[in-house]
Amino acid sequence: MPHKPGKTRSDYTRKWRAEHPEEYKRRNKSWYARNGRGLHLKNTYGITAEDYNAMMERQGGVCAICGAPPSETRSLNVDHDHETGAIRGLLCTLCNTHLEWFAQHQAGAVAYLSALATQERLGQ
Repeated sequence: MPHKPGKTRSDYTRKWRAEHPEEYKRRNKSWYARNGRGLHLKNTYGITAEDYNAMMERQGGVCAICGAPPSETRSLNVDHDHETGAIRGLLCTLCNTHLEWFAQHQAGAVAYLSALATQERLGQ
């Protein structure tokens, strides 16, 4: 369909969405259910849904750190190196959000846990 001068396909799409919000929501939800997760994995991490599923299988379907399975509403997160983009594994949300913090504070955490272990051995 030829566009009027000064109009683009996006202008017509925006107008249609505004005029048909329920139909747009229905179509978008259906499309995202079929394509969304795979596109997110491909665009964000460069892997396919099949790659993700293979990683899940290798990890036994659980978080690589704590062993928790994915929840009913959330899949495991793709853990990756933010500098290189290298994928390291699949983590639950809790482990994924705390991993970077722990990496920055590893020495202090190890020293603290070592001191606690020493105190327990001495019966303090």
